[in-house]
Amino acid sequence: MSVLVAPATGDRIDHEVEAEADVEAGARSVLDLVASMHEAADLQDLAARVLTGLGPLVAADSVSWNELDPQTGTGTSTVFVPAAMALPAPRRRFAIPVPPGAAVDVSVWHARLPTLDGDHRLTMTAQIGMGLVAAIGCTRWHGSFGDRQVDLVALLRPHLAPAVDHVRLRSSRRATDASLGTLTTREQEVLALLSDGRTNRQIGAALFINARTVEKHIEHIRAKLGARSRTEAAAIFASVRSAPTFR
Repeated sequence: MSVLVAPATGDRIDHEVEAEADVEAGARSVLDLVASMHEAADLQDLAARVLTGLGPLVAADSVSWNELDPQTGTGTSTVFVPAAMALPAPRRRFAIPVPPGAAVDVSVWHARLPTLDGDHRLTMTAQIGMGLVAAIGCTRWHGSFGDRQVDLVALLRPHLAPAVDHVRLRSSRRATDASLGTLTTREQEVLALLSDGRTNRQIGAALFINARTVEKHIEHIRAKLGARSRTEAAAIFASVRSAPTFR
């Protein structure tokens, strides 16, 4: 006759403590990755941080950062293999069959890509501007992802889009600051007055130069800022002057 022996209460408590510690460690790792993502200099740097951070976090055999154009079904893909501990050199291009003239809305991809999740793949997406979608895929070649890995990706998923937005805004701000830095002192004075809504004659009167000289300055300003009109140049200056500092 066999006798079933219940596990000791102390062993059960130790197991629960270890499980809680594992959950806390996973959450801290996700938060560390989120903080790193927000520090990225640009989207390329963000992709590298996601790839190198996410692979070890969920013990994936490979992680890919795919930039998709839903309208054409084309894009680029960068793959990271944690075991190799190195990002491959150039991105590779790929194409997904899309019926001619088909308009695939970005939201369709957002809704559709997570359905590819399974025992061997975990995904998340974010819009990265210009109609493009970034799709990150974690893959295991042998074996399946466990509940812990699924939970970690679920915890990270809602933080991807805010990180992308933050990086894009900061990168754009730096690019605009760099463009403004190419202006001469006089051009900066003209642009400041232009952004206040003043006419060429009014700007000239304030700076003691004639209106034709003001127009020449504005032409140079537009060329340096890549602005299509004086209104756009003024808007660029106003956006920098009023925008918060993104760090």
